[in-house]
Amino acid sequence: MSVFLDEIDPKRRDELLDKAAELVDRYQLYAPAMIVVDGFRPVSFIASQAIHFFAPIANVVTGHPYASEVGFVLQDRENLDRLLDRLEKLAKEDSDGDDSSGQPPEGH
Repeated sequence: MSVFLDEIDPKRRDELLDKAAELVDRYQLYAPAMIVVDGFRPVSFIASQAIHFFAPIANVVTGHPYASEVGFVLQDRENLDRLLDRLEKLAKEDSDGDDSSGQPPEGH
């Protein structure tokens, strides 16, 4: 596989968005992540172009096309909406699963 991409497959795009959402979920940083993603929206296209510019160097150094893939994900603002939807869903699931008693789970 070439380290230079022309576009990103929707399945791979979804995998990258899921990885980002899982990382936020691991540390339960839903609100800060949503603020950053929403605030990043106006400059997402410019940032994607900067990432595309530096991607050849990053791809050669790492041996993986992650920089190019991230650039393609950021290029489309709808992907930011997809990420926000995932984060909102995870935050809701986390708040629904919380014990409202304020007590730590048994065994701790």
